[in-house]
Amino acid sequence: LGLFNIHNLSLGIAFAFENAFDYQLIAEKVSSFAGVEGRCEVLQKRPFGVIVDYAHSPDSLKKILENCRAMTSGKIILVFGATGERDREKRPIMGAIASNLADMTILTNDDTYGENPEEIVKELRSGFSKDNYHVQLDRKAALKMAIEMARPGDTVIAAGMGHEKYQIIGDKKVPHNDKECLNSFLSKM
Repeated sequence: LGLFNIHNLSLGIAFAFENAFDYQLIAEKVSSFAGVEGRCEVLQKRPFGVIVDYAHSPDSLKKILENCRAMTSGKIILVFGATGERDREKRPIMGAIASNLADMTILTNDDTYGENPEEIVKELRSGFSKDNYHVQLDRKAALKMAIEMARPGDTVIAAGMGHEKYQIIGDKKVPHNDKECLNSFLSKM
């Protein structure tokens, strides 16, 4: 799913071809390749789409939103945050991307490390030019909120944590996986 993944797969095929891998083996592997966990991973297509993606940079966030926009008839609901104690300058940029490309964003925690979560969200919010966001610092609650907002034709994107199995909040490793949380909420619908 997504043009960027087609580019990645094409590069992998070219690498295998250039390194004299067997053509039959390349074809076999490509045809059975299900994708990479947490990288534009589709959990549900209908009645609304649900995607988990590791997008945690301005470029990757923009690409996942643009690709989903092309495949979404309804609204895009984005859940994301920013990592604490890192890359502070990208936060307003990512906020602006979310403001412009998502219909609704739920700002939440990623790995906060020792940084104040409210300060992280404040810096993300500074990039928003529209009032199209909510703040829910509890990531599990933010994911649930997104699922509850979704209507047929919409796409929910959980960005930033992808395949990760825990969050670092302060000095604690807290078990958390976006895919597991979302699948749990979806199974109860």
